Amino acid sequence: MPKKKNLQNSGIVNDFDIKRVYVNIQNKLSGNASSKVTFDVARNATTPTTLNSFLKYAYVDLHDALPAELQIIPTDLTVSIGLLPTYWIGYVNSILGIRYVSIAA
Repeated sequence: MPKKKNLQNSGIVNDFDIKRVYVNIQNKLSGNASSKVTFDVARNATTPTTLNSFLKYAYVDLHDALPAELQIIPTDLTVSIGLLPTYWIGYVNSILGIRYVSIAA
């Protein structure tokens, strides 16, 4: 395809579209606690001028939640509370290798 200069009124459509956005907010709350909030924003398929947004993850991680004197086997235990991700999905996708971003039309 030949290069074109000065594309004004040439009839060529220049299109850039973002279909989905994740907004992550992470924070270390104290010495042993951290939090993560993830919003998922996507364009509505039926009305492309509107956006759908929802809360995907919202949780707090408590690191070293069990004091050392209560541990039978020394371990770094992390307790997660809230709206959590399903960690096994990423594990299965890494084994099967069939993950896709979107289906081409």
